Amino acid sequence: MTKTLTLTAVTGVLLLGLSACADAPAEEAAPAAETVVPAEVILAADDAPAGFTYTDLGATLAEGDPEANAELLAMMAELTGATATAPAQCAGLLPTAVDILTHIGQDPATTAGTDFTDAEGTAITAMATTDADLTRAPADLSECATFTRESAVEGVDLALTYHAQPMGLELPGADAVTAARVQLADDAVAEESTVIAGDVDGVYFYLTAPATLDDQVLIDLAGAQVEKIAGR
Repeated sequence: MTKTLTLTAVTGVLLLGLSACADAPAEEAAPAAETVVPAEVILAADDAPAGFTYTDLGATLAEGDPEANAELLAMMAELTGATATAPAQCAGLLPTAVDILTHIGQDPATTAGTDFTDAEGTAITAMATTDADLTRAPADLSECATFTRESAVEGVDLALTYHAQPMGLELPGADAVTAARVQLADDAVAEESTVIAGDVDGVYFYLTAPATLDDQVLIDLAGAQVEKIAGR
């Protein structure tokens, strides 16, 4: 399988969640530490949970066919621009590989991403960024108990409703921590994800995975991400 096909596969399975980047940042970004290089602090192969395969999303972009990747990134940018979330501050609760790849493609110096996938197709996606303009997950979820996401791409309108519930997680060493369960309000589609996000020394990180994944796996990864940024 070529890198281009790998990139297409990574994004294709996550398009249902749409993009979280079209809205204004939900949280004010902390000043970024100038010496931090996200690609050097993002979760890597050594952090992969047992049974999961590691993919460096930035490397996948860099090693792929430039023309094919440019077309894919243009498609993702179109999706991003055609998506709106209400309330706007809830946009950062649905980070996807689409968001990460779009930001890496636009500015790989400020954003890095990792994907861990097991044999059943369960995917854990992580991102670290110093981009102050990227949409943050809100620390206060009170207005995101129910929120909507609408998109209009190539004449097709899609409106989805989600429910978010806080998990009450504390991550030592991280500020503005958000931990939530986000569920699609659709009886015909069972889609529920877990999101953990926060800030360490001006570096924003988030992780997301299907809610079927053991919570402790994602919590352990979030803790490892905090330690990697703080211990750089």
